[in-house]
Amino acid sequence: CGRQRAPAAVAVGRSPFAMKGCPPQRARQRVLPTRCTGRITDWKGKFGWICPDTAINHPEAKMHKGQVYLSQMDVEAEIAGVGAHVSFFVYADGTGLGAMNCRPAFAVPVMPPIRKPSVVVKEAFAVPGAKQRLGTTKVTGEIKVWKGGFGWITPDQPVTHPLFRGQIYVKSSDLVGVQPIQAGARVEFFIYVDSQGIGAEECMPSDSPKQTPTPPVVLMGTKSTLQTPDPGPRERLTIVPTTGELLDWKGSFGWIKPHEPVDHPQAVKRNGNIYVAKKDLQGETGPLHVGQLLQFHVFVDSSGLGAEECMPF
Repeated sequence: CGRQRAPAAVAVGRSPFAMKGCPPQRARQRVLPTRCTGRITDWKGKFGWICPDTAINHPEAKMHKGQVYLSQMDVEAEIAGVGAHVSFFVYADGTGLGAMNCRPAFAVPVMPPIRKPSVVVKEAFAVPGAKQRLGTTKVTGEIKVWKGGFGWITPDQPVTHPLFRGQIYVKSSDLVGVQPIQAGARVEFFIYVDSQGIGAEECMPSDSPKQTPTPPVVLMGTKSTLQTPDPGPRERLTIVPTTGELLDWKGSFGWIKPHEPVDHPQAVKRNGNIYVAKKDLQGETGPLHVGQLLQFHVFVDSSGLGAEECMPF
């Protein structure tokens, strides 16, 4: 037919992230809790572009004229090429919207979803824009990236919260005082959470110098504390181990993006990502790195989904 063909899915047991010459991935944040569909409009051999069937309401959607970036590393099953109708999850990483777990819209999943052996009652997904302030004191940091209407802040102290991904989103309507602002500017702000993740509000210029790293600011609701609340007992959800990709690692804890979403109400707390602590690693794993393929069991406690008996796959 003369069509270009996107790469076939990597065989089970091999990691698509082990390819030589691939640049390190930016931290991803899932935009929507459910899959989207669209058609591949262009393919360049190792990446291409998807035109979604429905416009995606997100600030980064405007960065590529509404199109969604697709890397060959995020293709799960063979795709016919340009014009193919595909199904995918949408993520944002500060450079625009991207597609992950992409496969033909009619394809059967590579792995069955993890299901809790009981009736699952879906939780309502938070309405975009509904903010809940976390803590009562301002946090300081530095503007890392500014795109004119929005940007990202690197806080002076890490924020221990399930939705924190290393940087904090800020939009121009939440700036107070001097505008426009530039990358490298020192700011102080309150932290809030909404359905999209962690954000900054009442953000204004700060004269304070960059602080020496101190214990993380722990924000688990509306109170700020230096003590992590007890998550309570665990309940294992998997019968056999599942797999996923290490999305972020902080030395003693991190986040895993499972290859298939976990069908459980607590999954909406962290955009589907799974928390993993160093104490839950098995064997002599050595230093973990972003993009590493892991095998683990999934459990749930009062703080959300977690990984245990975790080891390289």
